[in-house]
Amino acid sequence: MCQRLFSSWYFAGFGATILVFSICGVIVGVLEYRDEILKEKIYRIAICTVKSIPGCYDKTCFIFDGEGISYAYTCYSSKWFVSYYTESNETETIYASIFGRKPYSTCDKAIRASDQHQLHSSDFCFYNQTNTHEVQWEKPNSLPSFIILIGCFLLIFIGIVVCVIYLKNTSSHSHRSVKLKTTTNNRVTYVHPYVAVQTS
Repeated sequence: MCQRLFSSWYFAGFGATILVFSICGVIVGVLEYRDEILKEKIYRIAICTVKSIPGCYDKTCFIFDGEGISYAYTCYSSKWFVSYYTESNETETIYASIFGRKPYSTCDKAIRASDQHQLHSSDFCFYNQTNTHEVQWEKPNSLPSFIILIGCFLLIFIGIVVCVIYLKNTSSHSHRSVKLKTTTNNRVTYVHPYVAVQTS
């Protein structure tokens, strides 16, 4: 029964699906990890005060189907207009917009989510030293992206093992099928592991 399962198309499809999604995950993980590593080097902490909540902003999001094909759709994120001081110049007020990372299906949901940083409230934020107009609430952290990469590499290994098992069992099954029936001088010989029986 296990042998039939390992040589079935469902088993092969399962392994191929794991490989496709894992490879996509590695690509996304590498890009995220690279960005977070860079941010850890050049971003600094500050205190941002929310001056206004202008609403939401729309952007393009992607979703992958069961075959690994990506589809683009419009999603929405929260938006805050803030002010802060840099550590190098505490007399000059910097004004910038902070865009939420989490996407929402509608603008209303994104606006409701902006309540986590209410109007005139202050909270820690992180700004780009090379471009002070790039600000975010979240502290740069490359660890989650690194964990995702490790998980994807493990899934790729599992997918490869599944495909190898499938190919090995399929090849073995085909070899036995060819050996089972041999033709010699117009006689069919059925080969048994212990007894060979010939029929005319």
